[in-house]
Amino acid sequence: MTKVYYQSRHKIIIYALSVFLGACVFLFWCAIMSVGKIWQMSAVEIASIFIAAFGIAALYAIIYCIFVPKEKVAVDEGKGIFVFGKKKASRCFGDIIGVDFRRGPVHKLLRTEKLIVFFEGGERVRFYFSLSDAEEFCAYFPVRRNSAAEENERIASGKEKYVSLLSDFVNCTFLAILVIATVFPAVHAYLASFEKSRWFLYAFIVAYAVCLVIFILVRTICFLRYTKYEVALGKQELRVRYGKGFECGSQILYKNVLGFELKQGLMEKLFALYRLKIYTAENANGASDAEMFPFLLKKENAAKIVLRLQPNFQWDKRAERGGFHRFAPYLQYLAIPAIIVFCMSFFINFFLLLLELDILLFAVCLYFRKGYSAEEAFLDFRCGVFSERRVVLPYYAIQTVIGKSNPIAAAKKITALEISIGRYTPVFFPGYILRTDFNKLVEKVDK
Repeated sequence: MTKVYYQSRHKIIIYALSVFLGACVFLFWCAIMSVGKIWQMSAVEIASIFIAAFGIAALYAIIYCIFVPKEKVAVDEGKGIFVFGKKKASRCFGDIIGVDFRRGPVHKLLRTEKLIVFFEGGERVRFYFSLSDAEEFCAYFPVRRNSAAEENERIASGKEKYVSLLSDFVNCTFLAILVIATVFPAVHAYLASFEKSRWFLYAFIVAYAVCLVIFILVRTICFLRYTKYEVALGKQELRVRYGKGFECGSQILYKNVLGFELKQGLMEKLFALYRLKIYTAENANGASDAEMFPFLLKKENAAKIVLRLQPNFQWDKRAERGGFHRFAPYLQYLAIPAIIVFCMSFFINFFLLLLELDILLFAVCLYFRKGYSAEEAFLDFRCGVFSERRVVLPYYAIQTVIGKSNPIAAAKKITALEISIGRYTPVFFPGYILRTDFNKLVEKVDK
């Protein structure tokens, strides 16, 4: 039997309210530009602004109802037929890779919910439902089916999320000290005057302060947006809910997660905390650390999530280090800027050779930062010295494997590895690996 769900009529009320608020802001701005001060406006002028904004919203609602076609979705035999006017699309519910919901104060008042359904291939459908229709409609989805009865683990954010502020401060300060310690001596030697070089120092301090303020503002907005953040681990799916006034949520099936990433900075290592990021099929729903895991996680909480995504993951296993024979190919790329700086020191100032310290430091980081471990079911690789990044990609999720070699790499019989797992996901660079290991990886991916 075919079941038909229509777009909630309250959608036009929500849209009209948005137009009303936007018109109020615009009209008040125009009035302030002409009058000068908002308190200099009379009560009649203020009332006329609200009446004009209401008229604009009402006109918008009338035009919307006349010209915008009705939208509906019909459910029949495990698939949904989405109708938007003359446009019609049919998709199987088995192709769903994720479902998000949005519910603001107006939605709560009108008892409606905005659903965003993500399909394989990057397609998405947005629909406004009444709460009863939303629950009934979501019962057809594999993402939400029996999820309430199957949830057995819940993870809430605690005080560890505030360590991210300290981590941003330490990382920004450490980078600033490192740059100024290596660059400022060369700048001072080139200008040959402290009166001139101090302005460079002042400008650098201002840039550092601006970056620090931006980091703090971003974190503060994140804390306000993700209030009441909670992760629920079901048997089939991962569910995230957050927000107080504006409630939001996301649901992702474990089978649709193509890989995950664990990251630790200096402060995270000190407090045994991790940043977690996941990559889903096509990454179409933006499931990442920005949406699914905005805060730092304790090791035991991160382990619960990771073991659901990859049961065979060995948390404490160390990846193989690259060694000098896998670092040597980078010398070809580091030699070019080193030679340029060396030549400039003869024509400009001998103290410019201090810039070679930056190149040497980068070379040392390259030597230590790469490592990988090829397991039976997945590839585990990591990079980083002060901030370690660990990425786990199952072989079935890897779509493209590219090997590159320069003359030094060819002589050492090693290959630079590039991996891609989807159209919207980034390209990963595990570094240089032995050519025999590269051939084994290609065979496992082909299987």
